[in-house]
Amino acid sequence: MAQVQLIAVRSGVATVQKDNEAPVEMTWSLLHEAQQQVGAAGYVYRWLMHEFCRCEYEQRQGKLWQSPRREVEELVADLRAQDARAAAEAEDARREEQRRQDAEDRRRQRDAEVRRVEAERRETRADDPWWPIPSWEVPEGVRFDTPGRNQGQIVEVGFGTFGRAEAGSIDPYMNVTDHSDGSSRTYKRRNVEG
Repeated sequence: MAQVQLIAVRSGVATVQKDNEAPVEMTWSLLHEAQQQVGAAGYVYRWLMHEFCRCEYEQRQGKLWQSPRREVEELVADLRAQDARAAAEAEDARREEQRRQDAEDRRRQRDAEVRRVEAERRETRADDPWWPIPSWEVPEGVRFDTPGRNQGQIVEVGFGTFGRAEAGSIDPYMNVTDHSDGSSRTYKRRNVEG
């Protein structure tokens, strides 16, 4: 198995040895560029770059330093596993942020709907048979139908019922969807308990 080691650091130049071959000098900029390679070579140069920076720092602090001789396959496997963990953590963080954002969006939408319903109720005449309600006040089991004459309109009016027959204007709930802006408003017939 191939082995690699950083054996010396001086003035921005790293001395690298592979197996028992003659040592090779590499500048910081060359190592930095080389670690961008795809595949095993990129991982090896990435490890060498990390070791170079670590050892150079320790040397500047007046500390003794030593870089281990590493099996190429082992260090590549380690770095791939490290990348996989980092990618998984980043994906988990992205999903958590998305969940947080979705919850915040739902809260904002709910608050906006509450404000809209309250404003519409203030404008609703006392003799209007339809009372504005937020969508979550529609009981479970209500099924909305849009009568054929209302279908395909920019503003579609549908009616909600608990029964199997097609719902119509005599039923207890009404939903108005404005396809021009995607908004939806829900109403309950005032004289209906439900």
